[in-house]
Order: sequence, then C-alpha cells, then structure tokens
Amino acid sequence: MQKTETIYVSIIIPVYNVKTYIRACVDSILSCIQNYSCEVVLIDDGSTDGSSQICDELSRFPCVRCTHQANAGISAARNLGLRIAKGEYVAFVDGDDYVDQLFLSTLIDSYRGRRADIVVGSYAAVFDDGRTQAMVLPGKKSGGEISVEEVYEVLHSPSSGIFLCAWNKLFRKSLFGDDPFPVGRIVEDAATIPMIYEKARCVVYDPEITYYYRQRAGSIMSEKRPLFWYSLFRSCFSLSEFYAERLYYRYSSLNLWDSFIGLSLHKKWPENRKKEYKKWRAVFRSFGKVSSTKGLGFAKRFILFSFVFASINLYPLIVFLRRNHAAKKIL
Repeated sequence: MQKTETIYVSIIIPVYNVKTYIRACVDSILSCIQNYSCEVVLIDDGSTDGSSQICDELSRFPCVRCTHQANAGISAARNLGLRIAKGEYVAFVDGDDYVDQLFLSTLIDSYRGRRADIVVGSYAAVFDDGRTQAMVLPGKKSGGEISVEEVYEVLHSPSSGIFLCAWNKLFRKSLFGDDPFPVGRIVEDAATIPMIYEKARCVVYDPEITYYYRQRAGSIMSEKRPLFWYSLFRSCFSLSEFYAERLYYRYSSLNLWDSFIGLSLHKKWPENRKKEYKKWRAVFRSFGKVSSTKGLGFAKRFILFSFVFASINLYPLIVFLRRNHAAKKIL
C-alpha cells in the first residue's frame, strides 16, 4: 500500500514489568501505523516479570525493534530509545498504556497542516474500575497553533498533564539533545518537556482523544512515595530556574507556588532516613535562592519564604513530635 506521509516516525516504548499490558499496547500501535513510515522501538529496562520475553516475541513484526538494558529507570530507557531511533519525528508511549486507531494519523495530520515541530494531543485517564476521564484543553475545541506563553499558562492549570507528559505527542527528534531525560529521577517529564517547547518553531494542539493513560494501582504515579515527591519538587525547582533565566518571572513564581501548595497538602513526608531529610533540606535551600518571586503578591511571597525557612529549621522538630506522638499512641 502506498504511504500517505513521507516523514518517518519512531514510537519509543519503555518497558518495565508490564507483562499484563505490553501486548495490548503494541497491538494498539500496530493497528494505527499501517499506512505510515514508522518503527516501534521497545526498550526493555531489565524487566523481571516476563515482559522481556514478550518484547522479543513482538519483535517478529518487521516494524518492531527490541533492545534490552540493565534496569536503569524510564529516563535511561527513553534516552536509549532516542539514541537508536531512526525517525525524523518521535512519539513516546508508556508500556502499560494504549492508543486509538487514529492516534498516529491525528498527530501527523496536525503536523502536516503547519509543519509543526511539536503536536500535542488530548488523552483520557483510564482507571482500574473501568471509569475514564477525558483530559482536554478548555477553550481550544478546534485545536490549532498554540504559543509558548500559552503552553506555560496551561502548565499551571488543572490541564497541565496535557503539555507536561512525554506521551500523547509528536516531537521533531532534533529538539532533544543528548540524553535529555535525567536518569534517576522519577518525574522525568517535568524536568525535560517544558524546556523543549521553547525550542520549537511551531506547536500545535489537537483536541482529539487518541491516547489512553492507565491509572493503575501500584504504579509510581499512583503510589506517590517520598522519592516521587522529592523528584517532583527537584524538577519544579529546575523548571523555576529555567523560567527565571529567560525572565519569565510570572511562571517561575507560579511554579514555586504550585510546589508549595502540593507539598503542604502532602502528609507522608520522608521522615525515616537522615539522607532523605538532607535531600529535602537541599531542595528547600534551593527554593530560597530563586530570585524570581516578583510575580507573586506580598502575601504569597511571605508565605512561601516562611515555609522555606520553617522547612529548613523546624523540620527535625516536626519529625520528633510526630514520632513522639506515634509512640504515645502505641503505649
């Protein structure tokens, strides 16, 4: 069959212990790439549940390649995928998610209209009980080109996931440098994707929902372990620095404020290990050094820096009081 588009797309799928989902994931992709020049790149990140063998079986399809690596995390898997990808454009799909039959055609049609460097699609969250929640951008029902400033506004709204995550998008591969995803960090998207938009000549948003993101129990994003929160706020600080360097003081301040709100609402602080405390203390000190709060009003600025001061100096006391209270309950 004659190809309908000349660009070559590499779909990169990091795989780690998702044997229940990886076949459905790849099958959904194979159903949407038949008329396109495309490859599927499976990066097995040292799986131990049989996913590695399934990846080898799936590589029998001519358009599917499989590479194995020792377990190093999703960032290392994505970085490897980018290094070996042959496509001019790349898309990321998580191994436990799946896509609609129109996934690739929708992204490429949006690309074709404006020769976009990045095409952002909408998605639906899929829960274990079968419920779905559509994630679309309000006020953009017809889609179209979107400015970098609009992207940064959305990143500080309830719809932030649409632009923050690596998946549900088509990227010109040259936008990424060498190993762009920070290895060892769980929330790697937040430390990478927002910076990519500024490099793009044209960003297009398409409201069609063609990506399905599983919200499954036991995943990193659902457990919200202390390491998750440390990685998240480390990424938030990096993003605030990025904004401040480019004089986007409003976005830098908003990012710090969002971090403060999220941390204040989180109850399970990593209070069991001294090294975890040292990590958090380093993050709080870093927050205090950012001279980009001029986008905040006086009240928010006062609360933010009071929080930073209290976190650095009163954290050990809070941990002691919590443990003492817990001991009294046991007695």
